[in-house]
Amino acid sequence: MNRKETIFKAVDTVDQRQLEFTSLFQQKTRQSKESPIPEVCGLSASGRTVPIHRETGEETAHKPDTAANCKRNQMQRKKPISSNFATQTRNDSVIRETSCKTILNRTRISDYSLNCYTGCTHSCIYCYARFMQRFHPHPEPWGKFVDIKLNAVEVLERQLRHAVPGVVFVSSACDGWQPIEAECKLTRQCCDLLIKHGFRIEALTKSSLVLRDLDIFSGRNARIGVTVTTLDECLRRLWEPNSSSIEERFRIISEADTAGVETAIMFGPLLPFLSDSQESINSMFQRAAELAVDVIWVDALNPRPKVWPSVASLLRKKYPDLLECYRQILFDRKTRAAYLSELRHSVTQAGTNFSLADKVTLCF
Repeated sequence: MNRKETIFKAVDTVDQRQLEFTSLFQQKTRQSKESPIPEVCGLSASGRTVPIHRETGEETAHKPDTAANCKRNQMQRKKPISSNFATQTRNDSVIRETSCKTILNRTRISDYSLNCYTGCTHSCIYCYARFMQRFHPHPEPWGKFVDIKLNAVEVLERQLRHAVPGVVFVSSACDGWQPIEAECKLTRQCCDLLIKHGFRIEALTKSSLVLRDLDIFSGRNARIGVTVTTLDECLRRLWEPNSSSIEERFRIISEADTAGVETAIMFGPLLPFLSDSQESINSMFQRAAELAVDVIWVDALNPRPKVWPSVASLLRKKYPDLLECYRQILFDRKTRAAYLSELRHSVTQAGTNFSLADKVTLCF
């Protein structure tokens, strides 16, 4: 029995345990087509459970407005991008110059987050930050635009007069070291300011550009992490087309360690049936062990709003046989529970195999 059959058979009831995966597959497909409400359970950016449309990934149900939340809803109303911003096009991506009112913001991920840009031209298929389009609509698709917050440094200097030092995650809604940062250097300047004011920087990136800034991180209160979704460079080019190669990311860890900077690797989101096998996870953990990384996070692919249409589009083109499997793993509760249970077991096994269990944190 292969992995697909094992996962999908785990969701059968007692009377259905002898059914093969194909039977369950057909049954669930019929149910999804016959359902009068094409909604599934997903997670919002804040982590709350929300109903989202099975095909579009959009939230589909909202509570009626009340006097208490009317003002909040009005503030969140979509507004078009101002035509007053300077714009230019580079490599099929639209670059806009914008301004911001705040740059250091409270977050559930850490004490604070810092995002010097809105949008990211790494164009990762699974990017969870797509939810930002709900609050900052753009005519371009996600991955094809980036807004430069030109006054980020000045705004941060003002906020630092009153902000209590803490841990700052860089970045939560973009990659702080995406290509435009090579020119603007906003993330670099902000990180330097934060460290000088007693804040700790925890950077997570897919870009080797972060090595440019080792001089401001070395010997200071900071940690540099990289995201690794797969060790297969062909898969990387499909799912993370404009990011640094896998080997370049491991070079970041190596050079950061040599410079005396704490290191971390985020293995995730692991791609079902593409980069989540026991063999794949073992290979990832082996590299982490060889690099003596300080912290390891592991995450599964999550059903965030707006992510599914992007993922489904790639699957239809490159892996059509996996489309329905992904749909069920993301949106069918029993199937997802069975899948995550197996994934936890695989990660735990790899942590034991390479003596990394004390460094590993599961994010699912």
